[in-house]
Formats: sequence, C-alpha cells, structure tokens
Amino acid sequence: MTEAAVTEGPSYDDAVKEFLNYIRDYRSFSGLTVRAYGTDMRMLRAFLEKRLGRVPPPSEITREMIVQFGVSLRKPAPLTLRRKYACISSFFGFLQDMGYAQANPARRLPLPRVSEYVPVYLSEEMAQKLIAAADTPWTKAAVVLLLSTGIRRSEAVGVTLDDIDLEQRQLLIRGKGDKERVVPLTDQVVEAIQTYC
Repeated sequence: MTEAAVTEGPSYDDAVKEFLNYIRDYRSFSGLTVRAYGTDMRMLRAFLEKRLGRVPPPSEITREMIVQFGVSLRKPAPLTLRRKYACISSFFGFLQDMGYAQANPARRLPLPRVSEYVPVYLSEEMAQKLIAAADTPWTKAAVVLLLSTGIRRSEAVGVTLDDIDLEQRQLLIRGKGDKERVVPLTDQVVEAIQTYC
C-alpha cells in the first residue's frame, strides 16, 4: 500500500470505537471478547496518556510504545499479555484494512514464554459427590452435562431443550463466534435430562 493510499486516520478513541463495533457487528465476536478488547485498548490508552501527556492518534503509536506498555503491566500471566498483544495487533490490522495505517507495529512482538501446566480434574469419587450434592433435577442435569461433555460454562448457559436430541443422544453447542458443533451425550446425561423434563 502506498502512502497516498492511506487516508488520514481517526483519533485513538474514534478508532477504538470503530474497531469494537467491527468485531462485534461484523466479526460476531462474543460480548465477553468485545469487553475484554475494550478493556485492553483502554489500558493502552491510559499508558500512552501517562507516558506522553496526551493520547496520540494510532498513526503515532510505535512498536517500542507497545512493548513498553507490556513491560509496564504488573507481572501479568503470559497468556494474559499474549491476549493483550493479540488484541492490539488485531486493532492495527483493522486500521490497515480500513486504509488508516500502513503498518502494524504490534505484529510479531516478543512474547513471554507460556509454561506447561497440568490440567486440574475431578476424580471419579469427587465427581459422584458433586452429582449427589445436586439438590434439584435441573442442577443435577446441569452438573452431569458439564462433567460428561466438557463444554464451557458459557456454552452450558446457552443450551435450550431445542438443542438436545435425546433420540440421537447428541447436543448442539454454539461456541465462540457462533460456531456450532455436535457433542455426544452419555447415558447418564440422557437420564438426568429426562428426569428434569
């Protein structure tokens, strides 16, 4: 893209507003993701304002400023910093697509190492105690569903009876970005749902 092809860009606040509208309305990002990105962009804004005494337009934000922003954060978890950098990179990618920027200063930033961790899981005995503690058929169905399928809490909250096919023993899940997938149901889940119904 030539310099002539780049239009004079919007202010930082206007650019962020346009970006958040874009990821919400056009890219169909979840409400949680849009809020998280909004928070990240406000944190970058506060850093720049404190450091420079003003909020520069996106065209003046450099790679060095973004790295300094990451360093300024108080020991964020590596995955948290990676997400913030991904958000900022997406923001500048959007500005490039809109013709407001020639380059993406957040592209290929040095990322902190992510240590391997052992996932936490319930033993069979703990899982059975959790199921036994369910005090209503609805709670038991929800607990068994979560334990048996491994779906996210946010996905479980969105499940309706129309998403469940007890004959085929499957569940339609709408995940992040409205992506759909089918999850098989165990006999225990089917029984718990039938009891609830």
